Amino acid sequence: MFAFQAKIVKDYSEEGFFIVQLSEINKITLFEHTWRSLQARAPEAEQIVQRLVTYIPQATKMLLPKEYALSKAPLKLVFSRDASIVSDLSKEVTSYIAVSYLWHDKEKSKWEQAGKGATMHPWPVHGAFVKSILDLRQSADEGVWIDQLCINQEDEEEKHTSIGTMDVIYRAARQLVILLNDEVAEVPQEEERLIDKYWSIVCEGKTMEEWAVSDEDYELMRSTFLRILSSRWWTRAWCAHEFRVSRHFASPDCRNFPRFRALSPTGRHCVRIPAILLSAFQSYLERNKARPSLRTNKEFSSASQLFWGVARPSMVQVISDREHFKETVFDSKSILPQVLYIVDHNATITNDKVQISINVLGLPLFWGPLYRYERDEQVVFLFSVFSLAVGEISLLAYNGPSIGIPAENGTICFSWARRPLSLGTHNRTATLLDKDIGISSAQFEYLDINLLLLKKPSFTLSTESLTVADQILSSSGLYERILPIEHPADAAYFRDVSGRHSEKWRVALQRLVAMILDGGIRNLLSVGKHLRETVYPTFFSTGTKVVYNDPELAAAASTLLLYLRNCTGLPFSAHEELQGDIEMAKEDFWDEDFLTRSTIDLLAIMSDRRFPILATACRIQLDEGGTQGFTNFWPESFQYAIPVCLSGKEWASTERLWILESVQSRNGSGNDWRIFEKQLLIGCGDLVPDGTHIVKREKQRVFGGPLSWETVRSEDNINIPHL
Repeated sequence: MFAFQAKIVKDYSEEGFFIVQLSEINKITLFEHTWRSLQARAPEAEQIVQRLVTYIPQATKMLLPKEYALSKAPLKLVFSRDASIVSDLSKEVTSYIAVSYLWHDKEKSKWEQAGKGATMHPWPVHGAFVKSILDLRQSADEGVWIDQLCINQEDEEEKHTSIGTMDVIYRAARQLVILLNDEVAEVPQEEERLIDKYWSIVCEGKTMEEWAVSDEDYELMRSTFLRILSSRWWTRAWCAHEFRVSRHFASPDCRNFPRFRALSPTGRHCVRIPAILLSAFQSYLERNKARPSLRTNKEFSSASQLFWGVARPSMVQVISDREHFKETVFDSKSILPQVLYIVDHNATITNDKVQISINVLGLPLFWGPLYRYERDEQVVFLFSVFSLAVGEISLLAYNGPSIGIPAENGTICFSWARRPLSLGTHNRTATLLDKDIGISSAQFEYLDINLLLLKKPSFTLSTESLTVADQILSSSGLYERILPIEHPADAAYFRDVSGRHSEKWRVALQRLVAMILDGGIRNLLSVGKHLRETVYPTFFSTGTKVVYNDPELAAAASTLLLYLRNCTGLPFSAHEELQGDIEMAKEDFWDEDFLTRSTIDLLAIMSDRRFPILATACRIQLDEGGTQGFTNFWPESFQYAIPVCLSGKEWASTERLWILESVQSRNGSGNDWRIFEKQLLIGCGDLVPDGTHIVKREKQRVFGGPLSWETVRSEDNINIPHL
C-alpha cells in the first residue's frame, strides 16, 4: 500500500537539516519520466533474459525486473529547516539535486580529504562544498540526495535495492553536482581565474579557434586539466556510474549540465568547473596546431583516457537522449566496451560492478541478491554472454588476453571470452534478437558453437612467381625499405621495428608477393582493397589515411602489373577474371591508373616492416573456383575455423579466423577444441561450406586457452619453408 505522506527519518535540527523520506506517490512522480524511458526497453530486456537462459540456465534468478528494486527502495532527501515539507509533510517535492563524491573512511582511507579533512556535520564533506550545493538549489524546497545520508547504511536490503535503482535516482535529478573532495584536486587562484575566463568565452559562443590562448594560459590550462584529473573521483566505478547515467553535457540545455566543484586551497570557497569546459580544455590541448600536441605526453594521455572513460556518452545516455547524439557515437551502443570502462575502475565491492554495468546499459533489470561475484573476470564473462544474447556477435572476433579465474585445484580456469586489445575498434553490429547465431551453450570454460572448418593452408608456390617476386623486390629496393614516420604518436607506437630478422623478413615478403602473382588480378585487388581500407588504418592511432609516395613503389607496381598482363595476353579492362564481378563492376573502375595506384598501396603495406600481419603469410583455398584467403601460418597441429555466424562478408575486416587445437573430450566421446588465437583472413568475403574446402560442423565445444600469439607463433617456433 502506498504511503501518501512523507516522514522525517533523521532530525539534525541543531545543524539546520532534516532527512525526509518522501511518500511513494511523490517518489513515483519524480521518477516518472526516467522510468518511462527505461520501461520502453522492457521487451528487449525480457528477450535478453530469455536468450541468456539458453546459455546460462540460472539467469532468471540472477536478473529480476527493476520494478522489484524500485518498489522496495525508499527515496530520502536532505532539506534545510526552511523547506516547506519540513513543516508540512503532505507537501509535494518537485525536484532534487544529486551529489557525486568520494567516500572517506578516517581509519581505512589512505588519501586526504580537501580542506584538511574538515567536514560539516551531518554532511560527509567540507562546509564549503555544502554551501555550494545549497546555492545550486532553485529554492529551499528543492531536496538534495547524497548516498551516505539518504541510504540507511545499516540496512542491507535497503542498500541492495538502492544500488539497483541508483541509475533512476541520478537520472531523475534536476542537477548533478560532482565534488572533487580530495586534497590533490584543490584548485589555486590562478587556475580558478583561467576557468572563469574561458567559461565566459565559451558562453559567448566562441569556438576554440577564436580563443587566442597565450603561452601562459596554455600552461595553466594544461596544469588545470591535469590537477582536476588527478582526483581519485575519476578512478572510482560508482563515481563514473553517477556521471554516465546522468544527463550528458552534450544536451543543449546547459543549465542542467553536470557541474564539478573543487575546493580552493584556503578552504573558503568552491571553484566551479563546468563539465563541458573540461571537455573543451582536453580537446584544445590535444588538437591545437599552433603548439606541440600533448597526444604523446604520457601524463596527459593517461589523464585524457580517464576523462573520456567517464565522459564518453554511455548507452543509457545515447538511448534516452537520442535526439542529442549521432547514430555513430563511439562504441556507446556496444555492451562490452561500456562494461570494461566500469570494470577497469575501482570498487570496494566487485559485485557492485554488475549492477553499475546494467544501469549504464540502460536496461530495466536488477541484479538479484542471491549471486555475488568476487572477481572482475566474472563480470567480464557475464557481459560477454550478455553481448551474445543481444546479437553482438562481433564479440566472437575480439582479440586480446583470455580471462581466467582460480579453479578449486589451484590451477587457472581460462574462458573462451576475451578482453579486446582495443575498445575503439569494436563497434556494435547486432543481429536480431530472435535470430539463431549458432550458439547453444556459453559457460565460463567453453562455448558450444557452429563452426566452419577450413582446409589446411598451402605453402606451395610456383617457381616462376617466386623468381619474379624476388626480381621485383630486389630491383625496387623494397627489401630494405625504410619508412619515415611523420606523426609523433605513430612514431611512439612504432618505435622499434629494427629487430626483425632480415632473412626471415625477406623470405616472408617474397612469398607474399609470389602469392599475389599466382592469384591473379582479382586476388591482387581483393587483398589490396582489404588491407588498404580495413586492416591498415586500424594500426594508426591518428585514424588518418596514409598515402605512400615512395618512387620505388611505382616501378615495382608497374613491373608486377606487366607480368600479370603478359600472363593473360589481355588488356586489364578485358581480363576475363574481372567480367561479371558484382562488387567491383563500376564505371571506369578498371582503368590502368586505378590498378597502378591500388598495386602501389598493396606493395607499400606489405613491405612496411611496422605491420606484422602477414609476416608468416600462407594462403587458404576456399572453393574450387580458386578463391583464396591470406592469413598467418600456424603449425600443422592447429585447425583454422570461423564461427558460422561470422561467415558473411560484413565480417571480413574482423579477426574472425579462430586458431584451434584439438583436445580430448572430457566425456571421452570424441575431440573438442581449445582456442589459441584469432586473426584476419584477408582477401575474401562470404564463406560458403562446400564439404571439401570449407566444412560445417555444428555444436563444436570450444574451450578457452592461456596461450597467446607471442608464445605460440614466435619466430623461434615457426620455420618458414626454404625456397
